Amino acid sequence: MTRVLEFIVAAVLVAVLFVIVGLVLPSERTVSHTVETNRPITVVYDVVNSFKRFKDWSPLTQKDPRITYTASGAEVGEGASLAYNSRNRDVNQGSWKIVSSTPQEQVVYDVENDARGQDKTMTFDLRKTGRNGRNVEIKQTYHVDYGFDLFGRYAGMYVDRTVGGDLKRGLENLSTMLTTIPRFDYSVLPRPVQVVDVAQRNALVVPTNAPRNNDGMILAVENNLGWIERVMESNDLVADGPLRLVTTEYGAENYAFDLVQPVRRLADGEEAPEQATASRDEDEGEDGEENGDGQATAMTGDEEQPLVTLPANYAAAERREPLPELESLDIELAGPVLLRRTYEGRAAMTVYVGHPAGLPAIRDQIRAWLLVHGEETQGRPFDEYLLGAAKSFAPDSEFAVYWPIKTPGQPDWVEPEPIGGEQAADADGEDAEEE
Repeated sequence: MTRVLEFIVAAVLVAVLFVIVGLVLPSERTVSHTVETNRPITVVYDVVNSFKRFKDWSPLTQKDPRITYTASGAEVGEGASLAYNSRNRDVNQGSWKIVSSTPQEQVVYDVENDARGQDKTMTFDLRKTGRNGRNVEIKQTYHVDYGFDLFGRYAGMYVDRTVGGDLKRGLENLSTMLTTIPRFDYSVLPRPVQVVDVAQRNALVVPTNAPRNNDGMILAVENNLGWIERVMESNDLVADGPLRLVTTEYGAENYAFDLVQPVRRLADGEEAPEQATASRDEDEGEDGEENGDGQATAMTGDEEQPLVTLPANYAAAERREPLPELESLDIELAGPVLLRRTYEGRAAMTVYVGHPAGLPAIRDQIRAWLLVHGEETQGRPFDEYLLGAAKSFAPDSEFAVYWPIKTPGQPDWVEPEPIGGEQAADADGEDAEEE
């Protein structure tokens, strides 16, 4: 009997000690880790302000590659939510929800999981650092409130090892993922990148290869546009949208592209407009060199770029009439001119005002935006020369820039086979007017 009493007394003492120590332990725990990246703060903020790339850096995916994620609510910012479910006991199920976003400064998540505690939050604080603020410090902080849950308070003694380890791995993954995104700040674009639906059109096409300099580009466009205009005139065709350059390869010395002119038949009583070829303006730059921000130096310096007015028949304009089959057009082609249908589907799009030498940087900015938002590219990027060929080699030219992207759940777009054509003329080829 004495031993039983001793055991009961000991158990009571242990329980009392457990309660006393538990009450002394902190009711809240906070753990933080930091990492630094050289990507623009816009890129970092957009990555953590949505769940588009969450699975690519979250330590949950490392713990269980077969984990399933279900997004709901807003696509970005406050209200965006992501639920996860796993058979791994270390992961189980839970959710993250963005409850607060301060642009380029802070993103706060509410966290729900099986771990002890309540009012769990995960906060990302962003701060420019390094020389001229070119780097970004990412600080991730986890906070949990255990209240009077004594077992939770004891569990909080190990939060640095459990949650802290996940924070460290997640930040390392995030830093690695950011290195796969081109170092371009798309926030400087005059118009935010948006996803549009590009309508398909019939077009005359000339594959072109030109030196990467102003004179070489103008000569190549002049020569091959001359062939296109000849075919249009002889077949009663008119432009069905701005002239396009579809990039094949942008090399160190040469630029391979397709010169594309969407066309349609003249309507009854309609007169064909006068065609205008590329020209060398006396006041335009030699090579249109670019500065570090991807904008042509021939632009308006620190002045804000004017917004571009898009024509009614630009690439993303809705088609109101069915597109006739290529064969039914009965077009007589000449020289290097091909007849082909243009891209149809989703594309990321923005506008640009400046010298065309700045277009490659604009495409890189779009590609960075796509990678941040978890979109996959397909096909070839293309630019619409909104002012026509004659005015598109000046420092204040206007362009709409597109990068085709895949549609989830649908097959990839395959470029249609062209009709007709001979070997394309290059920058050294003869002019279309010479026979």
